[in-house]
Amino acid sequence: ENFLGDIVNGLSDDYFVRKIIVSDVKQIDVGMEWADVCWFEWCDDLLIYGSRLPMARMKKIICRLHRYEVFTNYPGSVEWENVDKLVIVTRHLEDILETNWPGISKRVEITVIENGVDVEKYAFKERSKGFNLAMVGYIHSRKNPVLLLQIIKKLVGTDKRYKLYVAGAFQEQLAKMYWEYQVRRMGLEENVIFEGWQKDINTWLEDKNYLISTSIHESFGYGIAEAMARGIKPVIHDFMYANEIWDEEFLYNTVDEAVEAILSDDYDSHKYRDFIVKNYSLDKQMDITRKLIDEMLSFKKVLLRIEDMLDGRERPGELQHEDIT
Repeated sequence: ENFLGDIVNGLSDDYFVRKIIVSDVKQIDVGMEWADVCWFEWCDDLLIYGSRLPMARMKKIICRLHRYEVFTNYPGSVEWENVDKLVIVTRHLEDILETNWPGISKRVEITVIENGVDVEKYAFKERSKGFNLAMVGYIHSRKNPVLLLQIIKKLVGTDKRYKLYVAGAFQEQLAKMYWEYQVRRMGLEENVIFEGWQKDINTWLEDKNYLISTSIHESFGYGIAEAMARGIKPVIHDFMYANEIWDEEFLYNTVDEAVEAILSDDYDSHKYRDFIVKNYSLDKQMDITRKLIDEMLSFKKVLLRIEDMLDGRERPGELQHEDIT
């Protein structure tokens, strides 16, 4: 439910919402029986099960798919004909889905609702260039720790005051072994500070000057966006489709380009926060999401008006053609 909290809270202002953390698939039967609109967060076994239930043909079903699922077999097992909307968080995921499952866009309507950040949670602070780099997130092969350590090594070669602070946890034993070995071999014990998972990332970012990302692929990157909301300069590896999400000026391709961006005098905290406010605000995400839910619920309003008409509470002429369509 990591990505769902703000959406649940926002929708609860306008709709009756139940959040179900599923530990037994029979909870899906109960939840779908109750709901008019069924939102499945992640395209996984739960959606596969729900889409195959007989009642799925009579319910409005939304699935929100993230980066992870497009590289699994899950989408190939879903009864997409019973799913009304497939929500993706960035456009290029549709290209990957279509490559892996040709014709999927003909089986389900795909729409993009980009992620949103509640910028009010992240206190803005005007900053300038400095020596503290932040890396936020789980560390595994996709996060490209090789490139990350190469960059900090080159920075330390220019000035020993540069430090890389890591808020996260290792998810692969090999990545952890490599990391610890390379830190020792490159003499970075005093410059790479691993601080583990942080419950309060807002406070942890207080003294950081740069947020560095070396991933080979992301569908967004909340850690990047949250740092930018705080006024921290982003230094983002130009992974596949990165320019669809981030401005070109924030991207680098080589170690030298990353170091150059960090050493540069070009630093504008207001620009970084404004980019998030303009492109990835929670308000923008919620406005689009509410329109989607209203669209899904429009059938319910028509059914209620037909019931009223049949009960004599509304004259037939009051049910307009556009209501039926």
